[in-house]
Amino acid sequence: MNKFILLLALISFTSALRINPLYTLWSTWKVQHKKAYSVVEEGVRYGIFVENYQKINKLNAEHDSARFALNKFADLTNDEFKLKYASGGFRETNQRFVAANTVIPPTDNLPDSIDWRNLGAVTPVKDELQCGACWIFTVTGLLEGFYFVNHGHLLSFSEQQVIECDQEDYGCNGGFPSQAMKYVAKYGIETEEDYPYTGTQGTCKYDHSKAVNPFAATCHFFFLLSLQSLSVQQKRIRSISLFPRRASQSFSRISDILGFF
Repeated sequence: MNKFILLLALISFTSALRINPLYTLWSTWKVQHKKAYSVVEEGVRYGIFVENYQKINKLNAEHDSARFALNKFADLTNDEFKLKYASGGFRETNQRFVAANTVIPPTDNLPDSIDWRNLGAVTPVKDELQCGACWIFTVTGLLEGFYFVNHGHLLSFSEQQVIECDQEDYGCNGGFPSQAMKYVAKYGIETEEDYPYTGTQGTCKYDHSKAVNPFAATCHFFFLLSLQSLSVQQKRIRSISLFPRRASQSFSRISDILGFF
């Protein structure tokens, strides 16, 4: 009798869950991202999904400079996301180097806002998969915008080339954006079409005849140590490499950032 009551209660709970709008959203999300779980894991992942959904709504209510949405990471905790996808960046520890290359930009004669997507300066969002290569994605994003500003059209540059050919960094095991900039300044960079991304690290297939030099002048990079400086440089020099010092819950849920990094 007790087993029968327990079974009825379970059926009633499952039925109630399935008419919950969040469960419908969950089911649609699973199909969209080709997710499948065991019976036990399903409950755990659904709980995480609901928590992330609530955080996303809160972030969207608090911020008007970015849009947050459910993406393929919505069934992961922040710790799981950092472990799987945000472990490839190296923090610059040479404080003299940082100090010598840090600027506080002037704020005069700036527009109130600018959206570089509307001008055609931003490539679609890229997925680094599970290769620890965030350090080069931030550089190619900068170079793509810089090339657009100086040449009038947009190219998507190859992260894979730098992962496999830059001997000063560590490919899928991490690297420094400043080192990657130096590599590109010296050797140029192929387009994504010519040297496509695989998310794994193989042998270098660099073809100098296909390389593009995205720099209009001598390469120089510098550090920005505040969000205000970041905002100013977005409007002033147009092309910024965003390399946060640690992954946050917000960054794993960002759907769209206004402005260009």
